[in-house]
Amino acid sequence: MEIVTLRHQCFPQSTVLRQNEIEALVKELSVIQQENKTLRRENMLQTKQLDRFQDREGELPQMLESHNHEVRVLKEQIRWVVAGGC
Repeated sequence: MEIVTLRHQCFPQSTVLRQNEIEALVKELSVIQQENKTLRRENMLQTKQLDRFQDREGELPQMLESHNHEVRVLKEQIRWVVAGGC
């Protein structure tokens, strides 16, 4: 009889401990899931920014060519004005 009573007294405590452990693990899981969600969002934003940068980098040669052409045209106009074209 004494062993049975002892087991019944211990059982509720172990149940409470398990429940506390479960609640702690659920909270930890929630925190980890939120962190994972934040990291995924940040990764997505960084990927978009990197794509935009790479697109701009791809346009760079074209932009340089256009700028060089504009510089050549302006130099020709300066030569013409200096030579007395006006």
